[in-house]
Amino acid sequence: MNTSYPTGTPLCLQAQISALGEQASTGNNVLNPPVCIHVAPVADLAISTSLSPSTQLLNLSSGSTVAYIITLSNTGTLAATGATVNINLPTTLWGYTNSFSSQTGNLSSLLWTGISLNPGQSISYIIT
Repeated sequence: MNTSYPTGTPLCLQAQISALGEQASTGNNVLNPPVCIHVAPVADLAISTSLSPSTQLLNLSSGSTVAYIITLSNTGTLAATGATVNINLPTTLWGYTNSFSSQTGNLSSLLWTGISLNPGQSISYIIT
């Protein structure tokens, strides 16, 4: 089944049965009216990460400043509400600050809660 139908698209089933030697149709061998459903809107969240400066961590010297950029997007057709993201940080990262909570320091993860995104909306958070 094609899963890329636009929201509101009707998907209909029309069925008919017949057999050899069947008598003239009595009207009960066709599904009439057809059974239809409509594609429902859904939220579809995607997450991506990037590093700035865009270099491999192995090429950085001790004490260098880097920024992890975490972007959450709603590519669906329905608003997403109450989403949660748990970000696991490298154990070598220390002395960081972030743009989405009051947590700083040497934690192994950050929890980003209560996220709401409209269809097509994205939001980015930065850990430096």
